Amino acid sequence: MAYQLVFTSYPTSLIRGRSGFSTVARSADMPEKLASAVERLSAYSASSGVVYSHRILFFSNARWHVLSRTCDSGTDYTNRNNYIAHHIVVSDDEASSLLNPAEILLNWKGWVSSWSGEPRFIGDVKDLGALETKRSLPAKLWAEMFGDAGKAALLGASSVCIRAGVRDAETLLALFSESMMAFVDSSSAWDCTFSTYAESGDDVLWKGGDFDISVRCVADISALRALEAPAGRAAEYARSGEKTNREKYNLTVGAYKGHSRPFEVVQKGKDDASNIKYYIASAIATSLVIICTLAYLFLSDEASSEESFGANKNPLPLPEPVEVQPAKPAAKSEEKTLLQTIEYARALIEGNKFSDAMSAWEKSPYAVENPDYAAQLLSDISARAQYLLNYAERTLAAGGEDSAKRASEHLEAVEGALNLKNLPKRESISKRLGTLKARIRQQ
Repeated sequence: MAYQLVFTSYPTSLIRGRSGFSTVARSADMPEKLASAVERLSAYSASSGVVYSHRILFFSNARWHVLSRTCDSGTDYTNRNNYIAHHIVVSDDEASSLLNPAEILLNWKGWVSSWSGEPRFIGDVKDLGALETKRSLPAKLWAEMFGDAGKAALLGASSVCIRAGVRDAETLLALFSESMMAFVDSSSAWDCTFSTYAESGDDVLWKGGDFDISVRCVADISALRALEAPAGRAAEYARSGEKTNREKYNLTVGAYKGHSRPFEVVQKGKDDASNIKYYIASAIATSLVIICTLAYLFLSDEASSEESFGANKNPLPLPEPVEVQPAKPAAKSEEKTLLQTIEYARALIEGNKFSDAMSAWEKSPYAVENPDYAAQLLSDISARAQYLLNYAERTLAAGGEDSAKRASEHLEAVEGALNLKNLPKRESISKRLGTLKARIRQQ
């Protein structure tokens, strides 16, 4: 069961005394503060068309997923341009049993595109668990559009942009869905926030939009171009759709603990001394037999070799020795291009080496002339830090003997991100970090 909320410009509102853009309908059981937080996600930046998004809210020590469909809605009662945002709000516990968020946005049929009548309370959404999808791996749409199903792995845990128009919203959702299906751990799909039409500075991970040429995009829908597929398991899985037994059954390999059976030390008794002479005699006899056999074989082989040498008067010539040229010293490595430098920095970010990533960029010859890229890398680091916080939170929620230890390792990486200057979302990241560390101390 999920909450829902409808937001648009209307002469009256569910909230007494309000008019204009406000909530006109929502689930009766939805907490007021949660509804207020969802209202703030109702902005609409497109001039027309439909925008889909998935965002994450933290409310009352719990994580909530907000699936939104926003579109233009003619003119309002003041004859100004109007739009309507319809939100579905799903708890983290319920999300784990549903299709991925892109599939829900594509397949749910209850979206509202206009509003009439009095503002009112409405029922919860109860049919999300019955939704079905025809999509599966291999990632066919990625293969059809960009020539390689493995390119679905271009969308991962880091912030990325795809050049697309508002009209491409449903195509983007289908691409997003296949990329989520390429996660070996399917629960990670709900960690990925996205918008089919976003600003480059939006805090979602995956952004579609009419980005200009200065924005690095992993794919371009109108030009049907995409970067090369990354190496790794995600791309292989996107191409094959086949899991290994270890992935399928969540098997783990433990460390070898050695043989559990101890060695037995046998004390030499007095009776064993009488057998020493017998052992020595046996060893001498065996050695004599071996020596005689080897002597016979050597003499026989020498005689046969002389006969064959006399018969072979035109032996095959030995091959001429080949002169081995000394290896040339390795050439000095070429300086990285701008794209290679950025890709190297992004790889460091994926490895949670945030300071190293920024240092690599700042020491490059491109840093001075391209200051915008530093801001983009910081945005990627912020997105990665938020992903690590989400992962740590899920780890703690799952429990287990080493859950606190594993969560702490991710939180240490987040602390490294907070040491960087001008990090986006620093305040919210720091607040969540403190909350999770407090949870670990209480365990």
